[in-house]
Amino acid sequence: MMDKNKFWELIQTSYKEANWETDKQMQLLIDKLSEYSQEEILKFGKIYEIYAKESEKK
Repeated sequence: MMDKNKFWELIQTSYKEANWETDKQMQLLIDKLSEYSQEEILKFGKIYEIYAKESEKK
């Protein structure tokens, strides 16, 4: 189930596997998300939007 903890786990794991290189991280993240259902991917997107909006306020 996609929740905030799983969201951050995917972000962190993909960064570590990419040796902190953003371009590689994005591709790894896409690869990891492709293993999830469409519903879970949409939940990931909604969580991302929440954090993006929060960061704009700061």
